[in-house]
Amino acid sequence: TENDDVVRVLQQALQADMVINLIGAPGFLENKDDENSLIENISASELEAREQQVDGRMKRKMLAVRKLFEYGASKVIISDGRTAHPVTDALAGKGTVIA
Repeated sequence: TENDDVVRVLQQALQADMVINLIGAPGFLENKDDENSLIENISASELEAREQQVDGRMKRKMLAVRKLFEYGASKVIISDGRTAHPVTDALAGKGTVIA
C-alpha cells in the first residue's frame, strides 16, 4: 500500500534499524477474524513462508515488512494503533515482534 511505501522510504532515509508499524489490529493474527489469535513473534527468516499462508491485506503487509528487512531493518514491530498509547505499547513488545 502507499502507507507501506512511505514507511519504507522513511526507513531508508533515516537508516532506521527498528520500525514500528501501527495498524488497526493487535498485530499479525493467525486467524484474521479473531483478534485473540495474535502471533507474538516471527523470525525475519520465516516471513516469506508465512506470507504464502495468508492473503489480502495481511499478505501485502508481510511483503512490505520483508522489504524493510531487505533495506536494513533488524526489528519490526506490528502493533495496535487503536490503543491509548500505541507507541509505548509497541516499545513494550505488545503486538507482533519480527526480528
